[in-house]
Amino acid sequence: LDIRIGDTVVIQRAGDVIPDVIRVIKEKRTGTEETIIFPHTCPSCGENIVRPEGEAAWRCFNSSCPAQIIEKIFHFASNSAMEIDGLGGKLATQLVEKGLVKDLSDLYFLKKENLLLLDLMAEKRAQNLLDAIENTKTRELPRILVALGIFGVGETAALILAEYFGDFDMLKSASLDELTKISGIGPVIAKSIIEYFANPGNLKMIENMKKAGVNFALYKTDKKSSTLTGKTFVITGTLSRPRDYFKKLIMNANGKVVSTISKKTDYLLAGEKAGSKLEKATKLGVNIIDENEILLLLK
Repeated sequence: LDIRIGDTVVIQRAGDVIPDVIRVIKEKRTGTEETIIFPHTCPSCGENIVRPEGEAAWRCFNSSCPAQIIEKIFHFASNSAMEIDGLGGKLATQLVEKGLVKDLSDLYFLKKENLLLLDLMAEKRAQNLLDAIENTKTRELPRILVALGIFGVGETAALILAEYFGDFDMLKSASLDELTKISGIGPVIAKSIIEYFANPGNLKMIENMKKAGVNFALYKTDKKSSTLTGKTFVITGTLSRPRDYFKKLIMNANGKVVSTISKKTDYLLAGEKAGSKLEKATKLGVNIIDENEILLLLK
């Protein structure tokens, strides 16, 4: 598109909120526009960055990059992963900058005396953090898979993998062909999983987590066949509760939640201000339901 700093562009609404740049209005250029020069090295660690084929983003693949470790800790502690209350971005930054955490497994070996040396860290807060970390040792497999930060493995993919394999070590040793054949796990995620477990640093980190007492227990689902088995849902608009609430209800009833409307979509759960997804669902003849109707389906 040859987008430059200072350009006037035409955008459209993609999905629910993402602005999609369609074209540059070059006739509006004044000559003061600046060419965008992408960096070639990571601003945090100085390593070369790479733009993977088929992706828009440039990425740093240095597993020791401080900025990446901070974000990994923040993700690991998030509510959809290990849910470590009190471990936010600022604390994660301190842990990395002070050399207390070099990978995720180090969280399980933190000592109170070291935490008390950090800014704004009092005795009670330090103990609460250690207790919160200790409580994560019995998290179920889907949440552990999310927490590890495997590229492309979010809540939906993590649940699919946990239900398919049940055993973490079986997933770890799965082949690319086996992973690709799993419904809901495409070739991109499958390749990402293979690459993650081929990394010696990741394997060492996992072993250290196990030594610390993290229980990679067998995952057993108590799901029974329901009216949602094999049904695909898309959720859009403003609902009375967070979308994750309805997403979990659907997934717990054997339904599948995706982000894009297509002819294969069975239902669109639409709240207020549903936008373009509602229009597309109407054109494709997808069943459009509201909160009351999804609750009836779940009975």
